[in-house]
Amino acid sequence: MDEEKLKEKLLDWDKTLKSDAMTYNALGNNRMYHFALGCLSIVHEVLKELEEDHEQRN
Repeated sequence: MDEEKLKEKLLDWDKTLKSDAMTYNALGNNRMYHFALGCLSIVHEVLKELEEDHEQRN
């Protein structure tokens, strides 16, 4: 998978996980809410690393 496709997929996961976290929070499901936030944090870290790698190459 090339970098652009990976970035698109990560941004898609970002949207999905944000929606999931809001839903779980509204339902009072703290365990799944925190799980979604943890996954979202990982997605954000990977996106940040991709950006840093891209900047270093240019």
